[in-house]
Amino acid sequence: MARLLLTLARSRRYAALDMIACVLVGLAVAAGVLLAALLVLAVGLAVWLGRRHPFCAVGLAATGLMLAGGGPAAVVGLWIGLVAAGLAWRWRDRDGFDRRVLRRWRRTFVYGPRWRRAMASCDLDQVRGWRRRVPRLGAVRSTRWTDRVGLHLLEGQTAAMVAARSRDLAGALGALSCRVREAGPTVVTLELRRGDPLSGPLAPLPVPDRPDLDALVVGEHEDGRPWTVRLARGHLLVVGAAGTGDGSGRESVVWSLVRALAVRLHDGSVELWGIDGTGLGLGVGARLFSRLATDDREAGVAIVEEAAALVRARRRHGSPLPPVVLVLDEVVRWGDMLDDELRRRLNPSMELVLTHGPAAGVIVVAALRTAPASVASWFRQRVHVSGDGVACAVERRVAHRVRACSVSDEAVAAMARRYGCHPVPSSSAAPHPPVSAISGSSTKPS
Repeated sequence: MARLLLTLARSRRYAALDMIACVLVGLAVAAGVLLAALLVLAVGLAVWLGRRHPFCAVGLAATGLMLAGGGPAAVVGLWIGLVAAGLAWRWRDRDGFDRRVLRRWRRTFVYGPRWRRAMASCDLDQVRGWRRRVPRLGAVRSTRWTDRVGLHLLEGQTAAMVAARSRDLAGALGALSCRVREAGPTVVTLELRRGDPLSGPLAPLPVPDRPDLDALVVGEHEDGRPWTVRLARGHLLVVGAAGTGDGSGRESVVWSLVRALAVRLHDGSVELWGIDGTGLGLGVGARLFSRLATDDREAGVAIVEEAAALVRARRRHGSPLPPVVLVLDEVVRWGDMLDDELRRRLNPSMELVLTHGPAAGVIVVAALRTAPASVASWFRQRVHVSGDGVACAVERRVAHRVRACSVSDEAVAAMARRYGCHPVPSSSAAPHPPVSAISGSSTKPS
């Protein structure tokens, strides 16, 4: 009996030990699975952080390495060096810094925390049961003055619904204004303006070494981007009041264009012709013009006729070089004062230049106080300058708020002395060479 009881006790002890061993093995397996899951999660988080926030990922990795190798002093030195490098980058390449660093900062720390509240306050959220859904925050592109924020629409939402709440969105997201542009079937872009670079006069830009007629920089957009005029694509109409010699009126656009072309005017690869209907605007830069009529109506009509003959000759011989830029300052009123004979000569020549001029390398830049609809229809590019110097440029049927650099009369006179290579034209007695000499052909056009 005693031996039986001893055998039973030993069997129970072994069973308890087996149970404990099974429990320990299970715990070890669970810990291994948990560690593997944590490792996979950490790797995934590192990959996500590296793709979405590479600079933060590099900074955290460098901080960990420096903390393990050199201690807190090394970490402090590392971050001082990173901040100094960032400031130097921003000073040398502001656009690149904003494009790569500022947009990530503003998406993570500016728009991310307030996004849900902003969407809810503007009635762009949807409540389904216990869940509240808001449009998803998309990519952010930042410049010094503007943020372009992507907004992914919910089911049933349209760009018009978001545009109707643009004023509320600007206030909720801390911007001066908000403009909504459709970027896709379910995506819109919010253009949030944080500042206004056009609030004051812009300093004249440096004269480019080799300007391109298809990308002449004359000022800035409201988001700080350079404003370029594609003069090679067609005629340009500038409408607005004239300034007082400080470069704030419509003449700011004209003289900014001339300033961008100064090098090519100097070497003769571009010719500048002009007709000054008021006799006050273009004379200050007379040395820059190959042809200029300021106070003689007969000479002005002769310049237009010569431009028309040049168009005919170049269409016949297929040589649109060198390009000719014909500046017309307040010619509507000037044309109204012509007699019947001069008007009969002017109208067909002007129509030919406006119709076929760009293909022949003859481009018209007209600066007018007001433009009748019959005149504006001839111009592919139009700029309307307000009294404060801020302009509205219509490019590809889209209006942009822009401003040309201010070029005062003193700056124009200095530019004419530096780059002008022509004697001051006399509108009443300036000899005009034949069109055959201009077009490089020995055959006179009919």
